[in-house]
Amino acid sequence: MKDETSASPIHDRMLVLRRAKKSLQHALNREGLFAETKTEGRLALAKVNWLLGDLDLAYQQATQTLEEARQSESMRLVARSQRILGGILATQQQVGKAAQCFDQALKILHKCGMRLEEARALQAYGEMLVQRDESVGKDYQRGVEYLQEARQVFVTCKAVMDVKLVERALERCGATTVQV
Repeated sequence: MKDETSASPIHDRMLVLRRAKKSLQHALNREGLFAETKTEGRLALAKVNWLLGDLDLAYQQATQTLEEARQSESMRLVARSQRILGGILATQQQVGKAAQCFDQALKILHKCGMRLEEARALQAYGEMLVQRDESVGKDYQRGVEYLQEARQVFVTCKAVMDVKLVERALERCGATTVQV
C-alpha cells in the first residue's frame, strides 16, 4: 500500500479534482434542485473538467451553462460563464476569443457592481495577457495592470486567498505589488 504522505502535490490536486467531479455529477443528478443551483453546479463541473485538462468537455459544459444563464437572465452566471470560457479558450491558445469572453464578463460585472467577481475576471485576463506577450509589449503591461487592480480589490474585500494567488501571478511576471 502506498503511503498517502508520499504522493506529489500534483497527484493530490488531481485526486481532489476527480473527487470533486464525481461529487458534482452525483449532486447534479439529484431531483429537486433549483434551476440556478443546477446551473451553478454545471459551471463548477466545467471548471473542474478544465482543471483536469478535459478542455473539450469543459468548453461544451461552459457553453451550455452560458446559454442556460442567458435564458434565465442571471447576469451573474452569464458573467461567470464568460470568465470560465475565457480561461478555457486561453488554455487552448484561442486568445482572441478568450479576450472577447473576458471583456464581456468584465462589462457585465462592472455594470452590476460585482467587484470581487470583476477582480477575479481581471486576474484571469491579466494572467492570459502576461503569459502570451513579451515583457515590453502593450498587452503585457495591460496584463500587469489588471493583476495589480485585481490585487487592490482583493485586499479591499479582505479576500486573503485571492490576494495570495494574484501576488504569485505578479511575482511570476516580475511585477512589484503596490501596497494598498
